[in-house]
Amino acid sequence: SEVETSEDSVAILPEDSERTVEVPSAVEAQVAVGNISNSEMNTIKLYNGVEIPLLGYGLYKVDPTEGERCISDAIAAGYRLIDTAQYYGNEECVGKAISKSGIPREEFFIVTKIWIDNSGEEKAYAALQESFKRLGTDYIDLVLVHQPFGDYYGTYRALERAYGEGTVRA
Repeated sequence: SEVETSEDSVAILPEDSERTVEVPSAVEAQVAVGNISNSEMNTIKLYNGVEIPLLGYGLYKVDPTEGERCISDAIAAGYRLIDTAQYYGNEECVGKAISKSGIPREEFFIVTKIWIDNSGEEKAYAALQESFKRLGTDYIDLVLVHQPFGDYYGTYRALERAYGEGTVRA
């Protein structure tokens, strides 16, 4: 791979490819954090047309007792992509912080992950319904399979079902 840099961005040019992937520079990423909406944030378009912000706030190891405050601070700083997981135990904090922010749900990009204990079509689908409740939303922007163990094919089918229902965007 060849890497080209400029003051504004880094372009990664994969070998044998005509595509260029633009990655924001550290300066651009710092400018992106501020009171801005998703519509002003740099994004990448996924194959289904959903746009995901390039900059997000991850909640791994964020204690649920501190979660709501941490997420509220991140929202105040301009973060709109919030990355949580069933395993992290802090999905409820995300829902509360977003609700209290006064910012419309559509301005956020929520990511969560199905944990391996919930693998299989029915268990994953039921776990996803619980995530909706904890997050306080009727849709999630992106759901990932946290680890591909157990019945991950069944888990994938549950995600396809939710995607078809419109409750998972990607």
